[in-house]
Amino acid sequence: MQPHQERVVVERAELSEKTEKLWQFISGNQIFFTLPSDEQSRLGRQHTHMKAYLAVLDERIAAF
Repeated sequence: MQPHQERVVVERAELSEKTEKLWQFISGNQIFFTLPSDEQSRLGRQHTHMKAYLAVLDERIAAF
């Protein structure tokens, strides 16, 4: 694997971990529900975008 490809794999792993942690916060942490609804919405949108970013990285890795 080329160095730039290895960086994509590492980036994907890091993003996957962050995405999972955000999901755990959104879906199971009582603190989330104490946040203002606007902030809850922003965090939800952030999670959606992170999943889309993961999908792009998955496509790139599959194309190696």
